[in-house]
Amino acid sequence: MSKNVTQEIDFFENKISPLIRTNYFRNTDVTGQFVDDFLRIDIFFIVFFAGDFLLRSLVIFRRNPQLSWVDRMLRRWY
Repeated sequence: MSKNVTQEIDFFENKISPLIRTNYFRNTDVTGQFVDDFLRIDIFFIVFFAGDFLLRSLVIFRRNPQLSWVDRMLRRWY
């Protein structure tokens, strides 16, 4: 490799890579596996939007009882 490419790789490894490591830090458990907090953090939003979706589909059904379940869901899709 040329000297310029080697300097660029060294710059990335010494200056940029530590910054990326600190910004994308993830906790690990005692076995070294990454801790997955997705469900713990997002369960409120999942329940809220699923409830909203189902409640609005129920309202559409009450207004138009001739619609099928799929049609109700498609009319309420965000």
